[in-house]
Parts: sequence; structure tokens; C-alpha cells
Amino acid sequence: MIDGILNGVPTWVWFLFVFLLILGLIDTRARKSPLHVFYLLPLLGAMSLRAVNALDVVFAVWGVVLLVYVFGAWVGFRVQKKWIVAKSRMFVSLKGEWLTLVQIMSIFAINFATGTLKAVSPELLTSTTYHIIFAAIAAMVAGLFGGRTLSVALAPTTELDEVHRVAFGL
Repeated sequence: MIDGILNGVPTWVWFLFVFLLILGLIDTRARKSPLHVFYLLPLLGAMSLRAVNALDVVFAVWGVVLLVYVFGAWVGFRVQKKWIVAKSRMFVSLKGEWLTLVQIMSIFAINFATGTLKAVSPELLTSTTYHIIFAAIAAMVAGLFGGRTLSVALAPTTELDEVHRVAFGL
């Protein structure tokens, strides 16, 4: 069965997986990122919530989404503070961290699971239990992205020279 699932996946999905894995692994190292890229991260979360809406969930599931999103945003806001080294008007220098990889792979996993269930057991997609699990993971990821972005946005700005010096160990 697993062999059938893995062989039935379109080739582009495996390329997407490798691309997302590399993207997440890059973030495990200290880096300097353009702020505008960081400010776009909540859009990834919004895409996850859009996927929840596509499941045609019952209204009560949106209550779960709201609670988990707020919790994720609170966690994201708190943990991101530890990873911000310096911020200028255009860039932010960050310590390496693994949370981005986990978030990206979580989005991939819930969408992969949904695609697999559509092919193997479509009746499970209508299950409230599946809706709650999918919605909770999507909301947590979305909240983490939102909270982390807010943390960067509210971080104090330093001079560009200082950002470069800290980022590149000068």
C-alpha cells in the first residue's frame, strides 16, 4: 500500500519536497534575510488556513482554529526574539533555528496527507476528527508564522553597519 502511494505521487511533488527541505535546512544556519521576505511569511499561514476552508469544515472547527492560531502566534512571538541578532530597515540577521523547517514540512505533510486520502480513502476527508487535526496543525503553523513576523517587525532597528558586522562576524 505504501509503495502504491509513493509511486502514485506526481514527480513535481517530490521536487517540491526537496526544494522545501533545502529551504528549511538553509534556515538552520545563521543568515541575513531581507525584511520584505520575512513579512510575507504570514501568507504561507494564510494558505494553510485557506486549505482548512476548502475542507468545508463545521463551524466549531473554526473555534479550534482561532484558539490554536492565537497560541501559535504567542509562541512564535516569544521564540523569534531569541533568534533575532540585529535588524536594519532592509534586513534582519538571524541565528540558525529548526522551527522554520518544521513549519514548512508540516504544511507539506498536511497537504500530502490530504492528497493521499483523496486517492485512498476519500470518506476520511469528511471526518470531523480529520478536520480538527488538519485545522489545528494549519492554525499552529499559521500562528507561528504570524507571531514570528510580528516579533521581527517590533524588534528595534540598528544601524546597517552594525547588522553587517554582527551577521558576518566582523
